[in-house]
Amino acid sequence: MRIRWQRLASQPSTCYCAACGKRFAGGKRVRHLFNDKGLDLGPLCPACFALPPEQLREQIRRYAYLIRLNRLRDPGSQDHAHHLEQAAQERSIRYPGLWGWLRQWW
Repeated sequence: MRIRWQRLASQPSTCYCAACGKRFAGGKRVRHLFNDKGLDLGPLCPACFALPPEQLREQIRRYAYLIRLNRLRDPGSQDHAHHLEQAAQERSIRYPGLWGWLRQWW
């Protein structure tokens, strides 16, 4: 699993966290969660980004479970839940380092 800065074409007023589903104020640059295959799973809120890796994995598993419980509302969300569960099982979480943080400004 990888977390990278993502530049957005337009500044959204709110984003929904890929790990917990909560709304948060988005900016021009937002942290995004990617699986090891490079699939963008969505933005990551500051509270989830601050979690230790094991707690972040548990949070992602819980949210995927909640998505599966609400499958009747949005059938397409089952694929998203599956991708989240797979990402939570990946061995390592790579956080953006100094170079990734600097690169977002150029």
